[in-house]
Amino acid sequence: MDGVAWKRQLHAQHGTKLIETYSHQRLGGTLLTELDRKLKDAGVKFDPIPPANMFKKLAELGAIDRFTKLVAAVLHHFKSNLHTIESLQSRVTASSDVKRNAAFLRIFQAVFAEYQARLRSAGQVDFDDMVATATQYVEAGRYRSAFAHILVDEFQDISNGRARLLKALLRQNADARLFCVGDDWQAIYRFSGSDISLMRNFEREFGHSELHRLDRTFRYNNQINDLSSKFILKNPKQIPKSLKPGSSTDSACVWIHRTESRNEEVVYGILQDLAKQSRGERISILMLGRYNHLEPVGLKELMREFPRISIKFLTVHRSKGLEADYVILLGLESGRFGFPSEIEDDPILDLVLTEPEDFPAAEERRLFYVGITRAKRAVHLIAPPVRTSAFVQELVSDGYNVAVNGKAEVVQMACPLCETGIIVPRKANRESYVCSHSPYCSYTPPRCPKCKQGFMLGAGHGAAPRCTNPGCGNLGQWCPRCKAGLQVLRKGPYGPFWGCTRYPDCEHKARVPKSISR
Repeated sequence: MDGVAWKRQLHAQHGTKLIETYSHQRLGGTLLTELDRKLKDAGVKFDPIPPANMFKKLAELGAIDRFTKLVAAVLHHFKSNLHTIESLQSRVTASSDVKRNAAFLRIFQAVFAEYQARLRSAGQVDFDDMVATATQYVEAGRYRSAFAHILVDEFQDISNGRARLLKALLRQNADARLFCVGDDWQAIYRFSGSDISLMRNFEREFGHSELHRLDRTFRYNNQINDLSSKFILKNPKQIPKSLKPGSSTDSACVWIHRTESRNEEVVYGILQDLAKQSRGERISILMLGRYNHLEPVGLKELMREFPRISIKFLTVHRSKGLEADYVILLGLESGRFGFPSEIEDDPILDLVLTEPEDFPAAEERRLFYVGITRAKRAVHLIAPPVRTSAFVQELVSDGYNVAVNGKAEVVQMACPLCETGIIVPRKANRESYVCSHSPYCSYTPPRCPKCKQGFMLGAGHGAAPRCTNPGCGNLGQWCPRCKAGLQVLRKGPYGPFWGCTRYPDCEHKARVPKSISR
């Protein structure tokens, strides 16, 4: 009460307006209504923040938590793929985590009912409802299609809900013709609801069809074409096609820069080289990153220093459909925010998303393809010497025509414990090593039993471990049981035996032949 009295006295002293509200109004649910009335009575003019800007700002502030985002994502896919609560319940029953998924569905069902009720009370529809309602009108004959020709662009990104609308329109007119243009090599929007199987199984979905291949590309040369085509067709599910490039050269046009230098330093060197090569000609460069945070520091300063080079940074997703003379692809490392990204969707999304593909990182591979094919002349890939992207490792070691700046060999030890990470130097102390998934994976390689200084690492898949201390070079053997520890000679009450350095986590033991024990 002293605080209330002080505030009233202060505003009276300075002649300022004091708007008073009370806790009982909040408890009774009238606080915002009363505040709105009092502010208007005081002459306040409202300038509402657009909803899109408001939610963007809330997301930046971390006020929208992961669970809220998950519910929003499920809501979008639930509608765009024309699911029902009943269809989700059957998916829950067949899922691997029935208890968690069932708990989520109970929450989602309540949220969905309230969301739809608020749309109805406001006389509004969202975009997914527009498509679904239009489909229902066509299927019920409440709308008669007047279209003899239906054209769909970017068909590889179509969702089940939109495909159902197309089918409903076609069924109304036996003479209607559907004409679709798409490229399954550039299908990169599963997270938005697209289902690539609709394009791969076109005839099964839409009936008899004729396929016309657009097999000429006028953007890039034979080197970029050959490399990108070989790379994308590693996935046997991609529709095979052979593209004819618009120009030809014998020189490698995909450069890999493997260096410990910061992205900004490498980018600056590339820009200097390209400025010299262009001899005053205006050229364009797209700097692409898997995520926004990869935008180089000081990009505006680079634009001023190289005025005859048009420089733009975009995420790879946003670059689709664009082109430039050169592409610089940043952040090609492994890890959660690497490329391919190792961020996994919450398993709950499997209830509403289209079936995932069985080829590893299939959509990330297509996204990488999109990135490198934005270039007309050449592509520059920047990768660290450790935590190197699996895609870069493939380009270096699998017979692709690439030019490498820095160490060409990409030899990295896969983590034997989690099997998905790689062994990398600990950032705070390069004298020790951890799994790239640390702290989620606890594996650390064993110390060298000979010099006690180095660590035992295998230079590649299945290779024997060698001490990292250049003055030692000791060779060892992996434990035959866990493949993660080192097999070492120990002494026991019954004589010497082979044991594992990961004991007691691994209890491997083996007899030592007498020739060795002596």
